[in-house]
This record gives sequence, C-alpha cells and structure tokens, in this order.
Amino acid sequence: MKHSLALFVITVGFVLGTNNTETKEFLDFNDPNDKNVIMGELFVKINTILIESRNRSDELTQRLSDQDRQIKKLKEDLKKAQLESYERLEKHIAMLQNKEWKTILRRQDGSVNFNRNWTEYKFGFGNRNGEFFIGLEELHVLTTYGPPQELLVVLQSFENGTRYAKYDRFRVGNENEKYAILELGTYSGDAGDAMKHHKDVKFSTADEDNDSSDRSCAYIYRSGWWFKKCYHCNLAGFYRTTSAGDGVDWTVWKKDDFSLKFAEMRLRTQL
Repeated sequence: MKHSLALFVITVGFVLGTNNTETKEFLDFNDPNDKNVIMGELFVKINTILIESRNRSDELTQRLSDQDRQIKKLKEDLKKAQLESYERLEKHIAMLQNKEWKTILRRQDGSVNFNRNWTEYKFGFGNRNGEFFIGLEELHVLTTYGPPQELLVVLQSFENGTRYAKYDRFRVGNENEKYAILELGTYSGDAGDAMKHHKDVKFSTADEDNDSSDRSCAYIYRSGWWFKKCYHCNLAGFYRTTSAGDGVDWTVWKKDDFSLKFAEMRLRTQL
C-alpha cells in the first residue's frame, strides 16, 4: 500500500544527474526522492522545535536563577535587619547596665502613685529599687553644679519593643525658675525627639499650675511634669497595665492613647 503525505503545492527540484524541475501537488513517501524531501523538511522542523525548546529552557533557567538571587538577597537583608535589631537591643541593655548612669525616674509596674503635690515632687518620692522620682531640687543640683550632664531616656512598650532617646546636655533651673528645663542638648536615638517640646517649660503639679494651657494639665493627666499645652511626652503619667489610654507616654514613638510598660530617665557626666 502506498503512503503519501498531502502538502500544499510545492516545486521540488530533483537532482538525479540532471537539472530537471518538476511541479507536484503531492509527495509520495514511497518515492525515494519525495522521501528525501519529506525527511529534510521534518529534520528542519524538528531542529527548529529543539532550538526553540532550548531557548525556552535557557530563559526559564535564567528566570529561576534571577529568583534564586532575589531570594538570597532577601535572606541576606532579613539577616542584616535581625542583626541590627539585636545590636540595638544590646546597646539598650548596655546603657541600662552602665554604672555611670544615675537613675532619676523609673516607671515599671504602677506600684507608686505619681499624682503628687509640688512639695513631694520637689523632694522626691518612691522606692529607689522600684518606681520613684529623685526630686526636682536634687535634679537641679545635679544638673547645675559640677560637670555638664547628659540625659538618657529608655522606653519599653507592652509588646516589648524598646527605644531610647539621648540628649548630650540637660539642665534644670531652681525653684524660683519653677524647675524649668533650661538646657536640652542635641538629640540622638530611635525613640523620636519628644523632649524638645518641653524645653524652657516650667514644671507643674495639680497644686502648682505653671503650664501655658487654659486648663490644668497636671490635674487632667494626674501627674507632675513639664507641661506646656499639654505634652509630647509624660513619663510621670498614670500607669496602666495595658497600652490603651493616656498614661506613661512618649507620643513621638507611640501616638496618643498608647501607654508604655517601662520608662527610665538617667543622668551621667557628659562624655
């Protein structure tokens, strides 16, 4: 039985010792000359398919290689971010453990009431091993007489995030000056510069209202502090057992109505 392959009309040149050219409508696979033509066409098509397949394979390999590089870079970036976070935490811990720092205020559990009058804030209150405030008079002496002092503020949220703010100069006035923050040096850290709002601001308590607001900020927020109208930070605020609500605040890091778990203010001789 003859096998034939139907193709569109083509002109086929047969070279059989002559240069005769014949026009045929069908190629006969049983014809040796037609078979050679068919096999040649198939070889070309198969070769073309193989080349296209190889190109697609190369393209896919390149894409996979690019994805591998992207994944590797993401892993490296993640490792770098984790390392930076760890180094920052280590720095915070080192600052906390540095014996040169003198703690002047600590909030950690709400065990001490910070809604106090002027006299109590003047002389200090609380437990030096727990929550306490050193007192405005001692703070004035520490920052006015002797070498210049720098201030460190360490903060922790209820989600255990940590931040710090450092000022290379800090000085508080005397009682006649209402213990105002007279000097506040250059800020550094990652908590945000909340204290700059309180520079040149006098200290206030519920019974000694020195703020510039038409209301008593100390009375409203149940604490003494360097209130203006009213604050960008208040580390003497009402202690809460969750982050919800006004309390121990540093609003540049955590916005309003977000209270902190831990806060500490420290002094040391300027380096």
